[in-house]
Amino acid sequence: MDKIFVFDLHVVGRLKPDIVILEVGSYDLCPTEVKPEIVGSKIETLVQHLHAHFNVKFIVVCHTIIRAACPQNTPFLS
Repeated sequence: MDKIFVFDLHVVGRLKPDIVILEVGSYDLCPTEVKPEIVGSKIETLVQHLHAHFNVKFIVVCHTIIRAACPQNTPFLS
């Protein structure tokens, strides 16, 4: 989730939207070895942060794009 805080949230602060629609990948939320429960907790933390720090009124979590295993001999680029 650090990537989202570093690379994306400044846009929310600049635009000051009333509604944010999240369609995030699990790579964006946490390391690859993390359990699904932790991914869900990270999404909840992000939603709470958007409400508390950016005054977003409505947040829609459309879909969490699941992590796929990389083929062998493919570098991990996340």
